[in-house]
Amino acid sequence: MEHPIFFIDSILSAIGLEHFAHKFTFVTHTWLVMLILIVSALLFARGVQLLPKKGQNFFEILIGGLENFMVEITGPEGRFFFPYIATIFLFILVSNLIGLIPGFNSPTANLYDPCLSHLFIYLNPCYWY
Repeated sequence: MEHPIFFIDSILSAIGLEHFAHKFTFVTHTWLVMLILIVSALLFARGVQLLPKKGQNFFEILIGGLENFMVEITGPEGRFFFPYIATIFLFILVSNLIGLIPGFNSPTANLYDPCLSHLFIYLNPCYWY
């Protein structure tokens, strides 16, 4: 079976980073997911209004639903961890959805990314208390 052609690998190969692109495909796709999340957060945060429009309404429902779900499970003290848990949720969601697009690889398909994510998820509450 041939190695699939990933768009990011082709772009990095064109600028001279061929060895890194082919060896660490999951890292480059993780960077892409982080870039997507940062740019979308900046774009959506720029247009926040007191009377929400379509996009802001969707994200307020999404974040409000996640927060209510977490508070039901953890109680009111769980609100402290909500920004961290929501960030992990959105990262994993976008990582898995990007793997559905032909020419892209899901960063969570490699064992390193979920293991490091779980390590940080385990160690952060230990640090906070």
